[in-house]
Amino acid sequence: MNAEPRRRRRIPDAFYYRSLFILANLFVAAAACVPGQGIPEIVASLNDKLLHALQYAVFFGLTVKALGTYSEHSALRLLRGPLAMGWSLAAGILTELLQTQVPGRRADPADAAANAAGILTGYLLWRLISRRKKNSPALRGLRGNI
Repeated sequence: MNAEPRRRRRIPDAFYYRSLFILANLFVAAAACVPGQGIPEIVASLNDKLLHALQYAVFFGLTVKALGTYSEHSALRLLRGPLAMGWSLAAGILTELLQTQVPGRRADPADAAANAAGILTGYLLWRLISRRKKNSPALRGLRGNI
């Protein structure tokens, strides 16, 4: 008999973050396709632009984290912030264009601007956290890359 306890398998970070990235893309696309009258009242009563900014700040964070899993030993690591911003901006613009095909919805330049503001906020937060992690001995040992 083996006296060593069985270890639970951990989901690899790369799989986890890439899966979250795919789900985030699906969520963004699905949210854009909800017909105007299908939006729940609780959501419709909230500040629409704030929701757009929050959604895209989180979307940027998941995108940059997923790109970080590909970049352990490559130049992609240096470019993941700008790449994540580009992908997020493209997704924001495409969802606004997609809404022109959904009944009761329309493309709104103010929504696109709120998406961009959320992406910029996410980028600035990511940079701030990355710098603090790099400069803090306590945070340097944390697993994963921010």
